[in-house]
Amino acid sequence: MGTDAGNIGTLHGPSVFRELQVMTEAGLTPLQVLRSATANGAKAMGLDVGLLRAGQLADVVILDADRSPM
Repeated sequence: MGTDAGNIGTLHGPSVFRELQVMTEAGLTPLQVLRSATANGAKAMGLDVGLLRAGQLADVVILDADRSPM
């Protein structure tokens, strides 16, 4: 997730939304896509971030409906 920014025609920020969409089209579940964008990247870098659990700081958006294209 997010490793292609910097290539010609790939913008930082907006390219993430297209990448999320393509990952679901490739067969990943929405949960797998979210993990790839948070916990998995942190784990790959050896960081203890990107997880929701007691004692961790987090910015969380909770929705009562799924309105995403995923």
